[in-house]
Amino acid sequence: MTTERYIEEIKKIYGKTIAIVYIFEAESAKGFKHYDVWKSDVISAWLMAIQELRCIPYIIDVATFIYKAMDRTLPKIDYVINLNAGNKNLSVAGLVPSVCAFLEIPCIPCDSVTTLLGEHKRFSNYIAKEVGILIPEEAPKDKVITNKFINRPINFGSSEGVYVSSTNSNSNENILCQEFINGFDVTTPILFNPLKEQLDTLPSIMYMPNSNDFSWFLGAEAKSKHSGYVKQNINLDKNAKKLLVDVAKKFNIKTFCRIDCRIKCDNTQKLQQYQSCGITPDEIYFMEINPTPTIKEGINFLNSFEHIHKHSEWHNVLIAYKSIIKTTTYVGFILANSIMQLSTAMHYE
Repeated sequence: MTTERYIEEIKKIYGKTIAIVYIFEAESAKGFKHYDVWKSDVISAWLMAIQELRCIPYIIDVATFIYKAMDRTLPKIDYVINLNAGNKNLSVAGLVPSVCAFLEIPCIPCDSVTTLLGEHKRFSNYIAKEVGILIPEEAPKDKVITNKFINRPINFGSSEGVYVSSTNSNSNENILCQEFINGFDVTTPILFNPLKEQLDTLPSIMYMPNSNDFSWFLGAEAKSKHSGYVKQNINLDKNAKKLLVDVAKKFNIKTFCRIDCRIKCDNTQKLQQYQSCGITPDEIYFMEINPTPTIKEGINFLNSFEHIHKHSEWHNVLIAYKSIIKTTTYVGFILANSIMQLSTAMHYE
């Protein structure tokens, strides 16, 4: 797609009604128990993005959205932004995109199948492995092994409930227990690139512990307190980038997602080599794909944009976006590209 066509496609978005469907924290239904919810900072970021694109926002909680959908009392909605996340019951995560499918309303960022497969740690590992990315070895279930393992609830995010153990019997079916990889946590945002007309990686972010400890990992406490580490850009080589995009495609990601990996490293010399030459596929271990990543100011997905090279294709897309949208945010940019892709996908379907 040319930049001129891209600008014309953005103009077609003007005036659309975009619903933000979120979890009301005081919701009393048993099925809506959650370990985390997206609060006002996330909701407001998307609200500003909608207004940035000269669209009409419609803010509604999940339960009311479902009731009104079944009563046929919803106004005309062109797109839905799904902010139903952090559910203790994984099945509930598919509510909003399922209703959207029933009403034939495009749902951002993905449909219910992608949501559930991506959020289920065991299934997502199986699917990613099929693409060819390395997966930490899962602990055997029939015997106790003394080693170092990372244990993760199969349906929780935000590092909730993740812990490292030295002895494991892998008896809990709700916990995915895998070999612990010494090294560093790296997250890579992936977004639809309208000029290339395909998914593309954004710059990867590595969590560097203050202690330079190769056995450190980003746990729930460090993540919530934003302490004990610094974030820095790390380069992936072209083969590693392609591999991550292939993983996203396997999950039928159309708009955006985030893939978290563990980069194998046990000495500073190797780390310096990574930083200078880029990381190759044989050094990357898949941990999880996040089909509904948090999008707000200060989060990794947006921090990644700060590392875009001036001569990259992403820079050209941003320049084109800023040429027509005078007051811009990265959330608005993500929303515009997502709508553009979903509109194209609907046209071909």
